[in-house]
Formats: sequence, C-alpha cells, structure tokens
Amino acid sequence: MLIHFCPRLLTPVGFDLPCELIDIRIKEFDLHLLGGRDVVARHPLPDKRYHVACRKAGCKAVNGLLVEVEKHVPLFTVDTRWSIDAEVVLRHRVEYVVLDAEHDAVSDYMLLWCDEVPNYFLGQSSPAMQVPLMELIRGNALQTERQDVFRLPTLRSERLDRQHADANQHLPSRDQAFHVKAEQISYGLA
Repeated sequence: MLIHFCPRLLTPVGFDLPCELIDIRIKEFDLHLLGGRDVVARHPLPDKRYHVACRKAGCKAVNGLLVEVEKHVPLFTVDTRWSIDAEVVLRHRVEYVVLDAEHDAVSDYMLLWCDEVPNYFLGQSSPAMQVPLMELIRGNALQTERQDVFRLPTLRSERLDRQHADANQHLPSRDQAFHVKAEQISYGLA
C-alpha cells in the first residue's frame, strides 16, 4: 500500500519567526523521521505560509511524504513536532482511518481524490476545512497541541504519479518513498 500524507503548519500573515520540523513518528510502522536528517519543511504550495514536510532530498519543494507498506493498513497515526523560533514546540497528531480496501494507495491531498470522495464528506462544510493541519493563530493563547482524525478513501496508486497531471507536479516520486516491511507493522495488540 502506498501512503501519501502531508504534515503541514500554517503560519499567520506577517509571521517572520523561523519554523523548523523536529520529527515525524508513525508508531504503527516503527518509523521515526528526524528533521534536518530524513525530512525538512518546505513551501510547495502557492501560499508560502504553509510549511509542508517532505523528504530531505535535493532542493525541490515537494508536497508531503510517501511511505510504501507491504500490506494494506486500516489505520495509522502520524505524530509531527514543529519548533517555532527554537523556543516553542508544537505537536500535531493525526489518526488516519482508511475507509476501504478497494485500491492500493491513500492520500490526504484531496485534489487527488476526484471521484473517490466518500459519502462521509458529502453534506459537511467544505472538504478543505477537514484537512489535517497544525495552525498557528495570532491571539492571547498559543495552541501547542492538536489532534485530528482524518478518514481516507483508497485510490489507485497511479494518481500519485507526477507525470499524470499538473496538480501532481509537486508530489514526491516513488523513489523517495520510505519502505515499511509487513513485520514492522504493529498496532500494540500483542
């Protein structure tokens, strides 16, 4: 199963303090990616206030990460930590729930879903409002922790190929995927 996810931090307009990606952990896959070594935050989207995690490879700003898992997984949890001005640590936990087993890939980048949008999202507010996102908001209190549950339909893995559409030009290539063997997957039930 090919998993595409985009840990994101959105900063307010005019925010000029440095934001760094500390690490990303996926407990179920025994995967721990360190900021500056394995992953970095870049700006692949037109709105440069979005800091998006990508693999540390070259200089291109890529939208998210790929993890290739040897078997279908029904759920996984991504814990991301961000540093603001080397003083404040933000923690964002996203519990991803895979809604079906029809295809061989998932993505939290909704532009790739197209006709795969599940009934779960119909009738709700704009689907973009449901995207997992750590957001820095100006005000009196700083929210340093956030937890989301995000439901994903499966999609054909070809949707993640960069050469198939303009929307995919900033997606990571398959050779940038982190690989997880079936025996590494654990849900802590044993």
